Amino acid sequence: MARAYRRQLLWDGTIEKTRELAPKIRKLAEIYPQAELAHVVQVVYEFAGSQVLSDLADAWRAGRMLRLWKWLAILGSGEVEGAGTPFLVEPDLVQGISFGEAGYGLAPDGEPLDPQLFFQDAASRMPPFTGPPVDLRKAAKNYRFPVLVLSGARDLRTPLPVAQRLAELIPDAYLAIHPDHGHSFLDTHPFFALQVVDLVRSGNIQAVARHMDALRTIRQPATQQLLWRVLAGSARIARLKMGY
Repeated sequence: MARAYRRQLLWDGTIEKTRELAPKIRKLAEIYPQAELAHVVQVVYEFAGSQVLSDLADAWRAGRMLRLWKWLAILGSGEVEGAGTPFLVEPDLVQGISFGEAGYGLAPDGEPLDPQLFFQDAASRMPPFTGPPVDLRKAAKNYRFPVLVLSGARDLRTPLPVAQRLAELIPDAYLAIHPDHGHSFLDTHPFFALQVVDLVRSGNIQAVARHMDALRTIRQPATQQLLWRVLAGSARIARLKMGY
């Protein structure tokens, strides 16, 4: 479902909001390696949105801003096998379940924009998962407690259709969508995540979706703001150099 969605969104052009962006991504595929393309497109779209990605795609197609491309192509690789970030992303603690159960170890399917290309090399070195397997689709139907399903509208790794499907399976689920966010609130937007947790803890799980306009104004940490500023600033420079 995740691979199909990102291809509909950014390759096939069958979703209205990115219909003009998809042909630009297909053009980039004629120039850059598929593994790099899949990862760079994901990072830019999740952190900065479709307009920034569109502007940068024009620049990259023209052979500009290649240092930015090369930096983005390896961004996050330390979270796969490296030291990670203490208390946020600690690969050694979750490698077995990530690659054995959560889909990180799935083989590439040979189609464009495959997120598995980023994990392909590391997958062969991951320890096996030793715990009991869990089919979340079956287990979710038996949950007898309120569950908040929180999704970023720009998430390409566990995209909105996955969140919507999970919310449909859980009997007492509440779906809340952050319109300007990508994947993983805990490490990229912790202040927002903590506020959401506080609402759920206090019994106001239904209020999360209603208060999303206010919640989305919570500022991100400086490091996450910096990445957005780098991408948005580069897009502005690209527009100037391209003459529009």
